[in-house]
Amino acid sequence: MPWTHLGTVEVLSGVVRADMPTPPPLSESVIISQGCILLATGLCFQLIGIWRTLQEEHCWRERHRIALEEKANDVEVPDTLTPSAAAQQEEDEDTLGWELMFFPLFASAGLLLMYFFGNILFWLLVGGVCLLTLISVPYVFEPLTCAWCYGTSFRSNSVPAMSWWDVVGGVLGAVIALGWVWTKEWWLHDIVNVCAGITALCEVGGQIKKFKWSTLLLVGLFCYDFFWVYLSSHIFGSNVMLSVATISHTVSRAAPPPEEPTLHLPGTLIFPNTGSVRGYSLLGLGDLVLPGIWVQQCLRFDQAQQRQQKAATEGEPLLGGKRRSMCYVYTILSVVLYVLGLLVCDIVLDVTRQGQPALVFIVPSLVLGTLGTAKCRGDFTQMWG
Repeated sequence: MPWTHLGTVEVLSGVVRADMPTPPPLSESVIISQGCILLATGLCFQLIGIWRTLQEEHCWRERHRIALEEKANDVEVPDTLTPSAAAQQEEDEDTLGWELMFFPLFASAGLLLMYFFGNILFWLLVGGVCLLTLISVPYVFEPLTCAWCYGTSFRSNSVPAMSWWDVVGGVLGAVIALGWVWTKEWWLHDIVNVCAGITALCEVGGQIKKFKWSTLLLVGLFCYDFFWVYLSSHIFGSNVMLSVATISHTVSRAAPPPEEPTLHLPGTLIFPNTGSVRGYSLLGLGDLVLPGIWVQQCLRFDQAQQRQQKAATEGEPLLGGKRRSMCYVYTILSVVLYVLGLLVCDIVLDVTRQGQPALVFIVPSLVLGTLGTAKCRGDFTQMWG
């Protein structure tokens, strides 16, 4: 099931329905607070993704150093440092890139299945996310537990394949998942989905290293969001994306009171409205994970440029022949552009009072801003390839 890239949408009734009338206007304080929560959530998620990427890069460098030392001592190591292995990795990434081009089509098929058979597939998706929580909770906190217990920020030879934290984290994940299904609390819903999102960001984002593939993926999902939010109602009679994103389950079949907790579809984050106005806002998890892949790539590109600068100071030729400052230019830029895209989406949402696809605003900001800056700085060719 693909992530629901809904963006933000206010639902001001205890009965969650896609064909509900336009809600009454919110107070200015509620609108501002919800916008701040939206921006803070997106920023925090990207910062966590940057932190995990730095940990993964440190892990890779340490393992690379250990492999080189073992190879120098004539110790048999996996053949991952040879040119042929590097060429195979590049070929595998190109294959993955072409497969990602079909992701919007698969996402559309999954969206239609949820639209027509959502009541049947709802619990299947909830069960799958609960099982994923058993893995994602210990995965998210793995660098911290490795540092506290084993003195390293990655799984080195000193860390067992199955540590005590994997067991404890799995049990904690099970408690969180069962508590979410049983109590239907929004904050447990968000914990489950954030852990799943960070796991997906690190596992999928680490396999995409070329900007051309991530650009094509984001452009494809831009078209996906635009069609299913703005155009689907002309074909199916209702907004398909909004209908799927607001699928929920309540204890009773009849209309529940507004105060009754509701079990919402996984793949979204929920933000209850502040003040006396009941209701909540939704942010699709894909609006966090997919831009996070782009931010990860910008971070890796900045690190690659720093390594080139360091090599140049040691007498090796500098790629491109230009010496640059040692700051994370593209990483900072991508985070700023992401927050800017979310801000524009929130403004449009407040003006139109209609659910907006956040990727429609985030993708142009990220892609055009980052690649345009790279073109002006002379880094476009190196970044694209």
